[in-house]
Amino acid sequence: MGQLIIIKSMIRPREKNRLEVCNMDNFSQKLGKYLIWIIEGIGIFFIATVVFLLIQSPTLTMRFFNHESPRNINYIQHLLVLVIGTIVGYASINLLCKLIKSNIKGKMRTKITLKGTILALVFSVIDIVLDVILSTILKTSSSDGDLVPLLKTGLAPFLIVTIIIVSPILENLFFQGFLQDGVFKKLPPLFSIALTAGLFALAHGIIPSWSTLEFFIGGISFALAYYLTDDFKMSALSHIFYNFLVLIVHLLFG
Repeated sequence: MGQLIIIKSMIRPREKNRLEVCNMDNFSQKLGKYLIWIIEGIGIFFIATVVFLLIQSPTLTMRFFNHESPRNINYIQHLLVLVIGTIVGYASINLLCKLIKSNIKGKMRTKITLKGTILALVFSVIDIVLDVILSTILKTSSSDGDLVPLLKTGLAPFLIVTIIIVSPILENLFFQGFLQDGVFKKLPPLFSIALTAGLFALAHGIIPSWSTLEFFIGGISFALAYYLTDDFKMSALSHIFYNFLVLIVHLLFG
């Protein structure tokens, strides 16, 4: 018996040491995973920031370049910037969505339905009505008011194409494809929509203002259109129609 007790007393410390080693290994593995997640998160954030700046490059065509004036516009230069900026923007977002394995490309091939189209247009109308109400109550001017004078210059074609077609598509690919359908996909829908809309608003106005609230409402509309239809085209259509309505409102009442 005495020998058995001695043997057991020798085994138990060894088992305890093994458990401690196992616990340390588990802790190291968890710590390693967290560090990898943090590093990956920082990397994706940096890449996403660069991509977002790239998709804004077509908007450069909406401003006069150096030594240009309303009577002296280099149309070829503006066209090249628009075309190259659009191609680079689309390619960079496509690579970003592939990086996080977003299924946005597959959802671009879905059939267009009448219900989805009506829903997208309704969201656009509600959005523009809320913007007008807010601007009237708060007596503030819209953040796009400075675009009205440009519509009366030779830059009008580039401005219309960029605002109504290029920017909505590229931005929706970023916010709905990369963020809502990728980074925030595993979150509850309410949080995913709110976070996507919040980042959409901040990206368009880093300094908080009433304009930021307008962009947040717009972000909610586009995110909802995507969530309810599960079709990227409907979200893009909602954004396109909203921008079109904004231009019409500015032309009529600006």
